[in-house]
Amino acid sequence: MSRTVNNEVINPAKHFLSWKSDKKCFEYYDKEKINPETKEHGVNVEIKLPFKFLVLDTLSTIKGWSDADQSGFWSNEVRDIKAEPFSVKTKKGECAKGLYENIMAARDMTGARYCQSVYIMMKEGKEMIMANIQIIGAALGQWIEFRKKNKIFTGAVEVKTCIEGTKGKTIYNMPVFTKIDTLPETNEQANKMDSELQEYLSGYFKNRKSVIETEVIDKVVRQEEPDQFNDVSNQAVEMPSDEGGDLPF
Repeated sequence: MSRTVNNEVINPAKHFLSWKSDKKCFEYYDKEKINPETKEHGVNVEIKLPFKFLVLDTLSTIKGWSDADQSGFWSNEVRDIKAEPFSVKTKKGECAKGLYENIMAARDMTGARYCQSVYIMMKEGKEMIMANIQIIGAALGQWIEFRKKNKIFTGAVEVKTCIEGTKGKTIYNMPVFTKIDTLPETNEQANKMDSELQEYLSGYFKNRKSVIETEVIDKVVRQEEPDQFNDVSNQAVEMPSDEGGDLPF
């Protein structure tokens, strides 16, 4: 940021979706829509199946819920969890910083989980928009298996149904991802949208690098010790209508 140049980067994704097991659909929070019950701004919007989208890019982040802080977890996004550090926060502030394998076993991280941040192109009304799907938990297992068997950056992805899973007495639902073909013009539109996304990510990672370098310099000047984590874990992530509607495949 300077007097004449605005270096602030704003995420171009219009919606941030997540899978809702109990509702068997994807959902996002729209802070602009009026809740018909409370008459106030803010409502959860469901995207019923079938749901189609094209993948633009995938990153990694940390999500979950902290009972201790009564807050959600959130973090920066990275491309390589083995080389790029996370800064994980709750409403009480930063609770962990470091590489994935070094922070996930820390006591303050109870309830935190790996999340794949998938940037997509989807149809909303009559236009294509950029959105983001935060894939976590049981849905993540389905997504990883799908990625092992399919090239996600060609063609499109469809979720038409879901399957049940059980853990003890708990029954939950997981989305079933399938690969489908798409028209050349739809693919070209996704390529153009990805160019917009990459421009944003270039600025995002540049700013992150600047923040990290500043923190390192600050620690050297004040002679502070780096963050320490007990019980280091070697966990690894195995990697390979207006609310939607049909894409022109």
